[in-house]
Amino acid sequence: MNLKCQGLSTSLNKIKCPSPKLRNLSKTQKITFFGVVFVVLGLIVLLATFFSLKSNDSGGKITPFSGVERDLVWNDEFTGSNLNSDIWTIYIGNGCEEVADDGQPAPNCGFGNEELQSYEESNVYLESGSLVLEARLEETPLPNGNLVSSGKITSKEPYSVLYGRVEAKITLPIGTSGWPAFFLLPVNETYGAWPASGEIDILESYNIRESPNSTPILSSLHYGESLYEEGNKGQNGCVMMDGHSLGGEPHIFALEWAPESMKFYVDDFQFCEMTQWWTGDVGQGNSPYDQPFYIIIAFAIGGQVPQVYNLTDIPDGTFPMKYVIDYIRVYDATEDEMSWTNPFPGEIVSQIEAENSTFYLLNEPTSGPYHYDLGTGEQTPFSITAATVRIDMEHFDYGGEGVGYHDLDPDYNFGTNPLRPFDGVDLYEENIFIPYGSFKFGNSAGSYVKFMKDEWTSYSILVEDNYYFLFVEIRHSTLAVDATAKIIVDSKNCLDPISDGGMILGELDFVPSHVPSTDPSANYTLSDVSPCWQTQYWELTVLPPGAHTIVFCSNSDDLNISYMDFSPYQPVFDPIEGPGCE
Repeated sequence: MNLKCQGLSTSLNKIKCPSPKLRNLSKTQKITFFGVVFVVLGLIVLLATFFSLKSNDSGGKITPFSGVERDLVWNDEFTGSNLNSDIWTIYIGNGCEEVADDGQPAPNCGFGNEELQSYEESNVYLESGSLVLEARLEETPLPNGNLVSSGKITSKEPYSVLYGRVEAKITLPIGTSGWPAFFLLPVNETYGAWPASGEIDILESYNIRESPNSTPILSSLHYGESLYEEGNKGQNGCVMMDGHSLGGEPHIFALEWAPESMKFYVDDFQFCEMTQWWTGDVGQGNSPYDQPFYIIIAFAIGGQVPQVYNLTDIPDGTFPMKYVIDYIRVYDATEDEMSWTNPFPGEIVSQIEAENSTFYLLNEPTSGPYHYDLGTGEQTPFSITAATVRIDMEHFDYGGEGVGYHDLDPDYNFGTNPLRPFDGVDLYEENIFIPYGSFKFGNSAGSYVKFMKDEWTSYSILVEDNYYFLFVEIRHSTLAVDATAKIIVDSKNCLDPISDGGMILGELDFVPSHVPSTDPSANYTLSDVSPCWQTQYWELTVLPPGAHTIVFCSNSDDLNISYMDFSPYQPVFDPIEGPGCE
């Protein structure tokens, strides 16, 4: 068939004919023309692919990295040449220049944390489709005297958040003294000065090193009474430290904020959930987390959290360090999140109830570790390596009663925490109380399990090498003077693990805890907050390389356990007690 271009019809007319001008071009001109066309088309494809990958695109719609579908409220993909000044303000200074609401000077040098940096505009820039906050060692002092500069930005009031999902793709910087943070503060101090009006830390980390060192990921809430007036403070938080470095590679850090719940994620792994907080004399309502908050992204250097107070403590070659953010996205809350109320203490959540609410994650595995590999998203055991690996007690294996745990009342959670809603382990929260005059940061570490005698929880582990020693450091609280427990391996027979092929790793005797003498506030008593905590360590029997299951067996009632840190190296302190508990 001889089809002529001019007379082409039907569906074939989707093929465009060259224009008369193009048909009159020489062969060399045509080759040049089509070469340019192919280059332009190639660039369009590359750009479309880049934005699709960056946006987690689904049919042209930006969707959350994980979880249920949500409507996007606002976002910044940092793809331009300059920071969007409609959304962000660049903070400049070292805190000494701060003023109060009435305009009077209120210097806060080092931001109350003995930080070493001054935030400067030149340290905030966009590069290759990402926001960069760069920390530098200056050759000469800045005008305010600081020798270290870094970057910090805050979102403006129209870009504040009240409920929903806040998500960022972040590459954490490697280096001693670095303290990158991604957090929220209230737009208005409705309930008083910090911490009364609240703070939400989605991500904090510090002194990040390469593998085989663990990267600590801190997610926490700060609340209570005005520190500068009455002083009592509350804190609830989690620390993920699973034996791997998260520095130098991109990961997703996210908060899902509902009126009665805060969920925290690293990639698609929910490692923390909080439902307990308080404010001044208001009592245990949703305050202070019922007001709009603005977003802060800051790269501090040194201070109380990294425990680096002088430039001489920072190794040569540390600077420059780059804290890289690919995007910030804010999604709305779902109807189920807005209406959810905590069922605990109470009966465990049924699958039928869960299927009728997007609040709960469905299709839990029937067995295996709760822990996930952040690189693959697959279930994976906790790895016992040369680094310290933290096993949070609430991260017990899947499988339910008799497999992941044994509870005397497996259909009822007597605690308050809904992280494991389908299991009857009694999960409480570290809603800790820090009395006025104590160090303002408490060592909060997430949910804890209250064990009764003969109850146990199990954890899948992988020992990666032969180690000469094995130590466990446990964060605990008990008022009993003779509380004991044991850690066994490859058996769930706490009375006689050897009879079915297991072994005893260690017998544990716990030091009793103290109780603070002062209530947090007029409407909030010591019975509303978690008990005093202390850490204590023991040397265990060395495990051979390979896959194992370790089981924590309680021999006593009312034994509160927060986490177990395993390491081939002997811990330094023993015991350590929390603020207000001396």
